[in-house]
Amino acid sequence: RLDADDILRAVGIAYGLPVRTVGKAVLLGALEAFFCKLAVDNKRALLVVDEAQNLTPQAIEELRMLSNFQLADKALLQSFLIGQPELRKQLESPAMEQLRQRVIASCHLGPLGPEETRAYIEHRMHHVGWSGEPSFDDAAFEAIHQWTGGIPRKVNLLCNRLLLAAFLSDATQITAALVRATAGDLARETGGARPPVEVVPLREAESRAAAATALAPQASQTAQSEAGEVVRMA
Repeated sequence: RLDADDILRAVGIAYGLPVRTVGKAVLLGALEAFFCKLAVDNKRALLVVDEAQNLTPQAIEELRMLSNFQLADKALLQSFLIGQPELRKQLESPAMEQLRQRVIASCHLGPLGPEETRAYIEHRMHHVGWSGEPSFDDAAFEAIHQWTGGIPRKVNLLCNRLLLAAFLSDATQITAALVRATAGDLARETGGARPPVEVVPLREAESRAAAATALAPQASQTAQSEAGEVVRMA
């Protein structure tokens, strides 16, 4: 959440320029000279701004003004703004008309599908040396996608917790049941979406009831007082 002048200073610092204490005019001059030097050396300056939905309109305007730097008819800087869906809403506002005129291309990245979610998880696991343990069963991948909606940040959060749960319980396989239990814990901790009530086939429901009847009698009162929790964790 940088203001207009600070965003320019952050850009200069990111490019390694000594602009921490200079005024705005000197800062802009240093940036332009740096970009011109790159162009003369047949290099390109790229600026990537992540979490751009947090920028103020004034900061975005300063970034737009940087696109005015040119050498002959060649633009000296190409910028990429990457952010959450709020960024799109911000750029659609009337105040952003001049910025939209400078946009070369835009792309909205939707959530991952079930197969993409599985490939994403396996890629990240292999990237850190995963050799298949703990393993993920097919139903676990389906459950992860169901709980996260295929949003990578949520997939990361849930999988981090799943791996921790598997480690603490010495589990060698991550199952759909572990996904449901872990996702339910996360939902209660963060106030997110509650787990859907599990639809249990009649025969399985009868067998569960029989197993519950076989429990120690002293568990009956506890089960009644925590019935809501039991339904959510089923």
